[in-house]
Amino acid sequence: MLVSLLALTAFSSPVTAIGGKVNPIDGQYYVCIPPGILMMGCSPGDSECADAGKSVHEVKITTGYWAGQTVVTLTAYQCYSQAMRTAMPPEKDDSGRLLNNAAAEDKLPVVCVTWDEAAGYCAPGNLLSGEK
Repeated sequence: MLVSLLALTAFSSPVTAIGGKVNPIDGQYYVCIPPGILMMGCSPGDSECADAGKSVHEVKITTGYWAGQTVVTLTAYQCYSQAMRTAMPPEKDDSGRLLNNAAAEDKLPVVCVTWDEAAGYCAPGNLLSGEK
């Protein structure tokens, strides 16, 4: 199950978000991440760092991209789902708790999205990205 991906990295110059815009289709705010170099991993003294993040290393971003400033909201995913004519994720979990459309909170993150559904939402060339 994929809920969201949050970047917990320390960007070093020249990689910083530059500018931003609201996508008129999904209403989400996106920032431009330009090419550059960043250091990825935990900050020294971070007591909540998982073992996998303790190895600080340099990462080179060779191609810039647009990234959502927040997690994908229910409203944004509904726009995608309607445009692509795909089903929405489940409305209840195994315990009967209300999720997604049933929760009636449009600004909450969409949840219980599969890896393939998330990849489709993020794919270049889909109706939301505007890329070809």
